[in-house]
Amino acid sequence: MISVRPHRPCAVIGQVVVGVLALLATLALSGQAVHAAESEPAAVDNSTSQGTPPWSPCGARDKKTKVLHQYKRATVAGVAGARATLACGTSGWGFRHIKVRHLSQWEAEAAPLFTPWMDIAHWAIANTLATPCSKLRQTRNDTIQYVAPFELRDQRGKIVRSFGVRVVVGRKTQNIITAYPQKATC
Repeated sequence: MISVRPHRPCAVIGQVVVGVLALLATLALSGQAVHAAESEPAAVDNSTSQGTPPWSPCGARDKKTKVLHQYKRATVAGVAGARATLACGTSGWGFRHIKVRHLSQWEAEAAPLFTPWMDIAHWAIANTLATPCSKLRQTRNDTIQYVAPFELRDQRGKIVRSFGVRVVVGRKTQNIITAYPQKATC
């Protein structure tokens, strides 16, 4: 069993199941492999019907304001709201930006799990916004940056891969501007 855990010593955010003959990876989105520690509630509702993120495609004719998903987010002092919106956006913000600028990064994190990049991106965005290790308000561009570290551990608890996730949300619009994996921090 490979576990996906936060770096800080708190609840297991998700788990990836490893089969005996083959590696069969599922993420929090499948609802089959995710378990919160018994002492702490789950950070987010990770269930979907198909094991894929609830992101409908952003077609060429879709408006930039088309909402793909509303995420719960940790509150920040002096900032209204407790949600962040992933919209189709443009090449500079939202889903289109994430796909154009950060697709290869998300694919690199998804490959060891044998899962589509959107599954891990959705799961990591949800957990980063709900339980960040860092929340930083940037006045120069009027954004809030949420950061959370994650670890992949084998059945013996040995860390086999670590990564962090940064999600940037516009303070006024509450739109997700970008989200990408990075070196583990916090």
